[in-house]
Amino acid sequence: MPSQVFSTRNITSGSSVKTYSKSFDMTGTGLQKSADYAANKSKARVSGEKLSCSINKSKKVIKVFTTAEFPIDFFTATGISTLTKLKGTYNTTGSFYKGFGNIILEILKAIPKIVEFTIDFSTDSKTKVTTKAVGKHLILSSHDYNYIHGLFDSEKKQINQSSLSQALKFLSRKITIPANVKIGGELVSTAFKKTIFKEVISNLSDKELHELLFQLYEKRYDILASKIELFKETDTYKLDYINELYQQHLKKHKSHESKWQTFFEDNFNIINPSYKYVIREVDTIIEQIDEEAKSRPIDFIAIDIYNNIELIELKTPSADIISKRKDRNNYCLTHNCTKACTQLEKYLIKIESNKLEVAKLITEKVSKKYGI
Repeated sequence: MPSQVFSTRNITSGSSVKTYSKSFDMTGTGLQKSADYAANKSKARVSGEKLSCSINKSKKVIKVFTTAEFPIDFFTATGISTLTKLKGTYNTTGSFYKGFGNIILEILKAIPKIVEFTIDFSTDSKTKVTTKAVGKHLILSSHDYNYIHGLFDSEKKQINQSSLSQALKFLSRKITIPANVKIGGELVSTAFKKTIFKEVISNLSDKELHELLFQLYEKRYDILASKIELFKETDTYKLDYINELYQQHLKKHKSHESKWQTFFEDNFNIINPSYKYVIREVDTIIEQIDEEAKSRPIDFIAIDIYNNIELIELKTPSADIISKRKDRNNYCLTHNCTKACTQLEKYLIKIESNKLEVAKLITEKVSKKYGI
């Protein structure tokens, strides 16, 4: 018997599209008949063809007819009107790919007296098994269906039985799988877990990431002996991070003061966790209390958790702080460093003498910068 070629034709009537299919011999004559069949738009049925699927675009319902080995005659996909959204199926007929279809078949066989199968693409869909007068109805949410397809797609190098056990184990969390159906094996491979993790993380909002951070924090706490150990781990991570960043800056910007100012501003709460806010644009504040102040009199004003303020003057790693020569057997601060300290002390006195005015100016700066 010659090999067969599979051909389909679509018949549209209003918002409904029906796809029929038929096999032809892989011969010159058969191929010509196949082409003629695909071009046939007549609503009259052709001898030997079968209805593969029907799509109601207005109601967003797709009905796909199954082969004889399935315990149901057809399954439906609701909430979509195109087969391209139905993963694991052919875009022409809606029938399952080889291999993945076996997974779906075994899942359906695992549901006693199943008479209906629906894949629900609505936004609030949930996986469940409902009971009808004649049998069971399995409803898979689109999320769970796509997850099962992902299991198969990522694990297709393994045998189908492995993917099946993973799919059944996943579904057993949501619906009851009979005790006589074997469920076992690891749900997903380590590689696929990493894939899922990366995909989830990359699609989380800032709020979701914030919530996940503390969930992971608590999960790690459950493993460790105490929260003290967790705090140590966290602090060590922060110190390692800031040290690595510091070393990079040291190589690239050793004498570039503005780069170090940016470095401090970006990482101030790691360098000193007691700082809540840091203000870099301090000229207008200092000028209000000192008429002699020149442009950028100091680098930063920091506010700590107790609302105390600190005046900060940065020096680059290449700047000399301590003199290289002894004076009366002592190493003293360099002239430039002494000037900076004297200047800071002067402004501290000025601020102390004008507390209310400075507090108002700082509050305005913090509000503008941090939106509070």
